[in-house]
Amino acid sequence: MVYYGPASLARQYFIDMGYEPANRQTTPDFLVAVTDPNARITREGYESRVPRTADEFAEYYRKSDIWEVNRKDMDAYLNELVDKPQNALAYRESAWAEHATTASKKSSYVTSIPMQTRAVMVRRLQILMGSMAAQVTNAATFMVQAIVVGTVFLRIPNTTTTFFSRSGVLYLFVPSLLLTSSLLTPCLSTAPFCSLA
Repeated sequence: MVYYGPASLARQYFIDMGYEPANRQTTPDFLVAVTDPNARITREGYESRVPRTADEFAEYYRKSDIWEVNRKDMDAYLNELVDKPQNALAYRESAWAEHATTASKKSSYVTSIPMQTRAVMVRRLQILMGSMAAQVTNAATFMVQAIVVGTVFLRIPNTTTTFFSRSGVLYLFVPSLLLTSSLLTPCLSTAPFCSLA
């Protein structure tokens, strides 16, 4: 292990170890560079003392004050929480307290299916109400398209020579309906991930 401790002390830990951050190098970049033999910069006077291999980094860490603090924290955690039946019981009780009364006792879900359905429906309604102008525009567009396509469809003569034209008019309307439907539009406009549920 190279380092395991407070993030606020990590930069200074590696500087004290003998490495130097590059000019204007951010802390995350410096910490990554320390573990890369081609990117790390050794401070002047530390050339022979800095760790270079994973084993040397681990040995340096085991001798540090941060290692001691971590060991004490781990021991305190183990003494306080591990192998204590009352803690396991308290955890089980808190998990069951979060479980909805309408959900099945055998279910691993916290809420029941009807509660989940209601939450999804409420969220969908909130999305629709939040973009009322888009909904009105969408409905008006569908009405205009329906009138135009319906008029063209009904004005085509009822002969077998116009059979291909009738299917073409219907085909024109169906893809535009699907592409601008109320199921797809919110997915593209409200969230990076959208389920059609």
